[in-house]
Amino acid sequence: MKESRRRHSRRNSGRRTWPLVIGIALVIIAGAGVAYPLFWNARSAAGARKLIAQQVSRINATQRKNLASNGTTATCAPRLGPGILEIPSLGLTAPVEQGLSSATLDIAVGHDPGTGWPGPGSTGLLAAHDVSFFSQINLLKPGDVVNYVVPCGTLNFKVVDSIVTHPGQALPSPASGGVLLDTCWPPNALFFTPDRYVVTAEYVGTSSPAKVTTLNTGSITIPNYNLNIPSALSAQGLTLTTNTQLMGTMSYSSSTSTSFKQSPAALQFAGDGLQLWFALLHSIAQNRTDWISNFAPQVSLPSGLIGLSLHSTQPLEVYEAIQGRTPSSLTMTTTLNGNKQISVTATVSGGNLQITSIAVE
Repeated sequence: MKESRRRHSRRNSGRRTWPLVIGIALVIIAGAGVAYPLFWNARSAAGARKLIAQQVSRINATQRKNLASNGTTATCAPRLGPGILEIPSLGLTAPVEQGLSSATLDIAVGHDPGTGWPGPGSTGLLAAHDVSFFSQINLLKPGDVVNYVVPCGTLNFKVVDSIVTHPGQALPSPASGGVLLDTCWPPNALFFTPDRYVVTAEYVGTSSPAKVTTLNTGSITIPNYNLNIPSALSAQGLTLTTNTQLMGTMSYSSSTSTSFKQSPAALQFAGDGLQLWFALLHSIAQNRTDWISNFAPQVSLPSGLIGLSLHSTQPLEVYEAIQGRTPSSLTMTTTLNGNKQISVTATVSGGNLQITSIAVE
């Protein structure tokens, strides 16, 4: 951890410091559940795309209204406030909304209302859950570009610093203005973690306004598979809100696109896998092999499991195999009851996601 806590930055004596209060706010939000990111669902992605479309429409409408009649930008000055965050090196495009409520962070990057908006002479702090919009910000390097699109201009920033820290710790604020990007550390954690990862980018200029038409909003298809779980079993509750489960981290196949990792699709796919996981545990405990035959029709259950009450004694690790932006399978591994190492794989076939392998050692 000492290595990961090392600061990489270009020192700037002109920077101001102020408390990382955003971290404290997200600790409170995350405290509502040890695996809070997995409460995301398909509505999150739909909401994010809708917000981006609304922001694009608002930005263009404001520019049309304020541009001088001769087509110049003389009367159109950038308006700080909600906008669209773009990080070209990560292929990230995300809506930014005011506030840090769960409702906001479910569909957008949130702006800490206790800070200014990103811009010249003003530093704003933007936050997002890990394993979502900011799942890849640890890949940013000094010099990487961060853009913030607002009516009448695109505010340009350059990454100068990144650090693993704790809520409440003072961080430098660029004298020229800037933006701080904040999320949980590690960014692939499926559980609440008190550590924060913060990227600092300083303001370097403003690009002239132009009609916003080519934002890389992506076309991620949010998984909506038929899990074939009997209704009587579903009624028992098969989510993290109704079951106790230690959660580990998310990992991906090398063929997974960055845009998929930075979208709600990754969490939705994991959420579907978790429903199958809990369906399996419930069915085993109740000796209902007939239930299992619905969502794992081609699988022979290892002997000695039926009738057992099983619980994880190690975190559940989730591995997703994605071909570009298209899910193909996911594998969940953990240790049950202290001595049973188990690996469960669910595979996509048509519109179905079904368990295709159960291995116990």
